[in-house]
Amino acid sequence: MAEPLDSSLRNQIASVTRAVEYARRVANLDEGKLELLVDHLHTLAELRVQSQDFPRAESLLREAMFRIEDANANHRLKPRPILAANVASSLGYLYDRWEKEDQARKWYEKSLAMATVGGFFQSDLGASVSNNLGMLDKKSGALPAAEQHYQRSVEAFRTLKGNESTEVAAVLNNLGVLQYSQEKFTEALATHQQALAIRQTLFNPATNEGYQDLCQTWRNLAAVHKTLGNTEQASLLLRQAGLADEPTEATTPTWVIKPSALPGTVSSTASAPQREVPRPSASQFSVDVHQK
Repeated sequence: MAEPLDSSLRNQIASVTRAVEYARRVANLDEGKLELLVDHLHTLAELRVQSQDFPRAESLLREAMFRIEDANANHRLKPRPILAANVASSLGYLYDRWEKEDQARKWYEKSLAMATVGGFFQSDLGASVSNNLGMLDKKSGALPAAEQHYQRSVEAFRTLKGNESTEVAAVLNNLGVLQYSQEKFTEALATHQQALAIRQTLFNPATNEGYQDLCQTWRNLAAVHKTLGNTEQASLLLRQAGLADEPTEATTPTWVIKPSALPGTVSSTASAPQREVPRPSASQFSVDVHQK
């Protein structure tokens, strides 16, 4: 069910709806305006997802994809491949949020295939969607496939963003959680320590920006140390994270990062409560939780 709209979101939806109606008219007369229409449909769909109006978002994205596929089939002037891949990825994101995992996987994979053919797999889109497919694989129990997706995502984000970025730390977190679930505790420890080193570098004590990321990593490391029998280190980390007592299960929030610009989309499949955070770049990805 769609949530009640605040005035700002309602005004944005009204404005983009008018833009879509105009773009439909001109695209029917001038095939050179097709990309404009697809772009407006995509933007309006993102606003509908933001308001959790998933059926309307689905209709808009399906229309965008139909227009793209029709142009391809009939040799008309086609939108840029990156835009088509982004629409496919947004469909994956929508279905992921809607808990329709089979459809989410289908569209994520289609988006990656488009990125591979188009030569932009090493992009925010490719890195982010790889991460999200890792989330889906982990949830379905396909753990080796999940690890491969995470590794590809980490490598791509390192190339794109550098070694010390929020994206690299987030995917390392996911990889560490996966290794923990596979009882690869020594590997999980090393992976979470890498994430911690990055998040300590990014933390701004003046504004407290990045503190929640640090808390997430401290809790994850505490879970690993506890399992390895390092109870004193686990307790220290939990105190750093603001927890006085050592829990029987270490969990962290699921973070969904959603962009408003090209080229990528990603979502969340973890079972923990979700909350959206400010998007640092044109990418979407999810952060997993420790559950023992």
